Amino acid sequence: MSAERYQVGQLWTFADAPLSDSRVIIGALDDLPDFGLVVSIAVTAMPVDGIEPGTRDIISIDHAPMSPEALDACLLNIVGFSPPPKNFETLRASWLEARAKEGAGVFTVSVADLISIYQDGIRQIRSGG
Repeated sequence: MSAERYQVGQLWTFADAPLSDSRVIIGALDDLPDFGLVVSIAVTAMPVDGIEPGTRDIISIDHAPMSPEALDACLLNIVGFSPPPKNFETLRASWLEARAKEGAGVFTVSVADLISIYQDGIRQIRSGG
């Protein structure tokens, strides 16, 4: 079902989105011989704690390789079409190279959980940890 469900450029709403305008953009579909279908996405309007205490920044995830099953469980409605961010293809190419050389994986969590992982990582970097 997933291969037919997703098309490059689709703009989706998703379950447990942190903001009303948070969206998923389908950026690429790769059928990898050793894995199967990988849906590379970008996520818009992701809030993270700002550098200054008590502030909030709104950023995006410019590339994340996802399992279609994870997306099937959390994407809700197509609300339009959008190109992926400008550096999406560069990041995707880096991931594909890492996949070929080192076996880089894909995310198998919901988009909301993906956002939490990124938020935690950014919070840790910004706190110097």
